[in-house]
Amino acid sequence: MIKLRNLLVILFCTQFSFGQNIKLDCENGTQAEMNFCAKIAFEKADIELNKTYKSIIDQLNKDIQTNIKDSSLSLYNKTLKIKLIASQKNWIKLRDANATMEAYIYDGGSMSPMIFYKSKLNDTQIRIKYLKDFKEELFTN
Repeated sequence: MIKLRNLLVILFCTQFSFGQNIKLDCENGTQAEMNFCAKIAFEKADIELNKTYKSIIDQLNKDIQTNIKDSSLSLYNKTLKIKLIASQKNWIKLRDANATMEAYIYDGGSMSPMIFYKSKLNDTQIRIKYLKDFKEELFTN
């Protein structure tokens, strides 16, 4: 199913990539347009998520180097970094499983990809807020 979805996205993109200035209607357009818009919206949020996550990892790495002489603080930061990485990996698995489950309700239907990406978008936006709040609490206290 994923291979078919990817093929449809490629076909959709190539149809509009030959110098045409096409405006997508993400709210009331064709199902293919709405599917494509949902994918793009998710990808933008995923970029923000990765930047937010990376900024926390970078700050932890900096703190590890800064506190290298304080072994207990350095160990604390290393452990926190390991726990954050594990949390993020597990969260990604959960987000993707949730999206797959939600899209399955429409399995075989043309709106299944849109539901899949909207689910991932929603969960990603929630995670971005969570990570930003976590970062603020971690580094401002």
